[in-house]
Amino acid sequence: MQDFEFATTGSEVLGEIFVEAATTDEPKCRYVKGTGARPALFIRKWFGDRAYEFVIQRMAR
Repeated sequence: MQDFEFATTGSEVLGEIFVEAATTDEPKCRYVKGTGARPALFIRKWFGDRAYEFVIQRMAR
């Protein structure tokens, strides 16, 4: 089995999103930003919570 090094989202990127959410007149319900955020939401939407949690647990190993 190969070891994979996962990229993480930098604090600068998340900081920009926090500032945007705090200062906008009409904030969004969800801000999708960061490594793996869109695929994770896709899995949760189409395959349900169990599949989502399974994938998240596998990624955390």
